[in-house]
Amino acid sequence: QLAIKQYERGRAIHDKLLCSVLISPGYDINEVFAKQSWLTKKLLLSLLKGNFVQKHGGVLRSHSNSRMLQQCSDSQCALEFFRTYSGHLSGFDSYSEFLMHSNPTETGKYAQIPALIINSRDDPICTAEALDEWKWLFTNKETCPNAILLETKYGSHSSFFSVFGGFWLDNIILDYVKAVYRIKRDQNRNPN
Repeated sequence: QLAIKQYERGRAIHDKLLCSVLISPGYDINEVFAKQSWLTKKLLLSLLKGNFVQKHGGVLRSHSNSRMLQQCSDSQCALEFFRTYSGHLSGFDSYSEFLMHSNPTETGKYAQIPALIINSRDDPICTAEALDEWKWLFTNKETCPNAILLETKYGSHSSFFSVFGGFWLDNIILDYVKAVYRIKRDQNRNPN
């Protein structure tokens, strides 16, 4: 039934969206933390606690179970934090439900609009190991026929800085969106 719901939800928005862009997707969110270096894990846990517990704790306490927020604060690793936060504090009944609705390995097959997936090999969060394990999902025409994977050597986790200032990725995304627009426009003009 979930597959039918996901497919129907995808069909409902198909005509409303031109395309999508996924930058450094988590691939299998449940596994991505295990593939990170110890330093990345420490920094990520610190950032998660600082941003969600310390910075927004007051708001989260007023809208959710304060015991869950305390569990996030007491977490010893990023995965433990993420499981608690992404489950109950993100509006889902459980972490498993969150994964069913959000994990790219679960939802990618329902993509019905053109998608550009961008990942760099030096990404410390969505690592080259995770990319190598899951890129088939976005390159295999049977599993995700509307996807294009752009794999870069450098870019870190979503930064893609240019030595001349700004982000070089902006132009790639705009070129992609323009190309999809032109293709769809031409298809609508000549339906055959």
